[in-house]
Amino acid sequence: EGEDYFEDDGVERRNYHFRCKVHVRDDNVVVDLSGSDPQARGPINVTYVATSAACCAAVLQAIGARDVPINKGSFTPIKVVAPPGTVANPVFPAPSVAGNTEGQPRIIATISRALAKAIPDRVGASEGGTASNILMGGVHPDTGEFWTHYELDGCGWGGRLGSDGNNAQCAAHASTVRATPIEVFESRFPLRVERYALRPDSGGPGKWRGGLGIIRELVVTADAVIVSALTDRTEEGAWGLRGGKRGAPVGIYVKRKADKAFRTFTDVFGTVSPTKFVNIRLVRGDRLLVHSPGGGGYGDPKRRDQKAIEADLADGFVTNASRQIATATKTRRRST
Repeated sequence: EGEDYFEDDGVERRNYHFRCKVHVRDDNVVVDLSGSDPQARGPINVTYVATSAACCAAVLQAIGARDVPINKGSFTPIKVVAPPGTVANPVFPAPSVAGNTEGQPRIIATISRALAKAIPDRVGASEGGTASNILMGGVHPDTGEFWTHYELDGCGWGGRLGSDGNNAQCAAHASTVRATPIEVFESRFPLRVERYALRPDSGGPGKWRGGLGIIRELVVTADAVIVSALTDRTEEGAWGLRGGKRGAPVGIYVKRKADKAFRTFTDVFGTVSPTKFVNIRLVRGDRLLVHSPGGGGYGDPKRRDQKAIEADLADGFVTNASRQIATATKTRRRST
């Protein structure tokens, strides 16, 4: 059995859980998501086709899909049970825009946690689990024309047996989208990129470290830019395996032109969720800061190779050696 959850749906500040039981029966694998929570009012529901795809991805990754031809025969043995009316199979008119970029990683993580109990050597720690979806738009001051941009930032993938997690992998398990080059971004949109870098200390400590997330800081250079966001895991980072620690959680922050520090959108604009909101108006000189999450660590951090620690310090992936063997974990907020 395994579970994972959304922290909120952008409408209500409460958790929404995906729960599964994985049964291996003769030549079939049955993934039963019947224990998942009822569908949400916000756009975090995962349609059945996306749920099925996530279940197949989780199983094929765990058994070593490189050795298995990807065809009908590889999918047929995987059976998916997801009752209508749940977050894993919503009934119309439930919103489901986040089903691919956010919901699929949750379902994959749910199944991976179950499979890790049976085949821990085959399953990696959790990846950051979000595409850090940010949508921006407005009227371009140079052309007077409407513009829009959908930004997806990479997160860290989980450590696994024999290897650290990938850094800044875009976007979660749901896509092969590439990062937009800064030169292209600034030439098309009225925002200036102040920082775009790997996020130090974001990978979860482990014998094999979690991959790093990114830091992106933008400055508004138009009279107004409308911003919306949809991401998750602000309270609790990606989980580790076999003694590995959690990766750093996600964060989206804003600093108004007159402010001295970055704050959450909930603090500044009163949004229900700090990372799920729509149509927030920023003005010239305001700043947007994105911290994408790191992946979870795999294995006991105290057993990490000394050369790997030295390499991480030299590369700036960690800021001090003690981070590599950190034992503190963030307390999880209870569901309400």
